[in-house]
Amino acid sequence: DVAGRGEPVAAYVLAEAERPTDEATPFVGRDDELRRLRAALDDALTARAARFVTVIGPPGVGKTRLSRELEASIEEEARVLHTACERAGGSTFGPLVDLIRPALGGEATRESLAAIVPAAEAERDRVIDGLAGVVGLGEARSTEETFWALRRLVEALAVDQPLVLVVDDIQWAEARLLAL
Repeated sequence: DVAGRGEPVAAYVLAEAERPTDEATPFVGRDDELRRLRAALDDALTARAARFVTVIGPPGVGKTRLSRELEASIEEEARVLHTACERAGGSTFGPLVDLIRPALGGEATRESLAAIVPAAEAERDRVIDGLAGVVGLGEARSTEETFWALRRLVEALAVDQPLVLVVDDIQWAEARLLAL
C-alpha cells in the first residue's frame, strides 16, 4: 500500500544493500542523554512504578539508536520491547499488538493470549477477553476495558523482570493510544 494511491502498487527488490550495524557506527556525544534515560529507569526500579520518558528530536538525529544503546546497557536487568506507530495510520492499538505479537508466537489465538497472561492473574479471563478484542479475536471492548486489559498485560509482562517499552514515531499515534 502506498500513501495517496487507492490500489496496492507492485514493488520489486532489485538488490539488498547491507545496512550498517550499530556496532559499525560509533556512538558519540550522547552520554548525557543515555545517563538521563538510565536515571529514569533507576527511578522506576526504585519506586517499582512506571515512568514515561519522551525523547524528542528531528528525524535522523538518533532517537532509535539511543534506545538501542540503552537496551544494550540494560540487557541483563530488563526486558525491552519495541514497536512503532505508522505514519499512514492504522488501528489505534496496532503498535501494542505489534509489541505483544512476539510473545504470542506470531499468531494471535485465544490460547496464545492465555499463555502470556499469568495463571495467578485474578481476573485472567477478563484480561484475555479484553486482549482478544484488541487483536481481532473477539468483540471490541469499551475504551476503558481495553485500557485496563492492556495495562494488566504490561504489568504481567513486568512481573519477572523490569520492562521497557519503546514506541518509535509516537508522533503518528492515535489520540487514544497516547491517552493509554
